[in-house]
Amino acid sequence: MSASAKKDDARTEKVAALQQLFEKAEIPYEIPEHMMHKMWSKLMVNTGVNQSTAVLRPTTEVSKCRANRAIR
Repeated sequence: MSASAKKDDARTEKVAALQQLFEKAEIPYEIPEHMMHKMWSKLMVNTGVNQSTAVLRPTTEVSKCRANRAIR
């Protein structure tokens, strides 16, 4: 899970609060140094990949390919 901070500052009170919560709940997380870049990158991947898989439904075929399983 990623936590968002205002602007590109990775250390805000909200991020610190989420960090404590995730640690207490033993939820894996990361606090990227450049949050806005990370958020936009995730949006671009989700937009491209999710749209394609929603239309083409390739998930079973992709998971059957040995090379694709090795990537995971």
